[in-house]
Amino acid sequence: MIDADAFREFEHDGWQRAAEHYVDAFGAVTAQAAGPLLDAVAAGSATQLLDVATGPGFVAAEAASRGARVIGVDFSSAMIAAAGRRYHDILFREGDAEALAFDGDT
Repeated sequence: MIDADAFREFEHDGWQRAAEHYVDAFGAVTAQAAGPLLDAVAAGSATQLLDVATGPGFVAAEAASRGARVIGVDFSSAMIAAAGRRYHDILFREGDAEALAFDGDT
């Protein structure tokens, strides 16, 4: 059986290390997926969006460009820092997707 805490720590450490290179390695693919994802939920100016596992903020930024009010959340402080450096007008918070600090209907 997998130890959930050990797995979470392994994942967290991996994303902390990956943050520095994520944009160069996966940025184009992630950005390419943002439009269709937001189209599927009809994100626009009337949308409040919580981007969980925001990484470097590509989906959050695309949603904001459509007029949505966005908060990006990621459990990697390095990813949150990268997102904040790229997108100054979006609120990014460090947080765990399994224990979000938002109302249950968010």
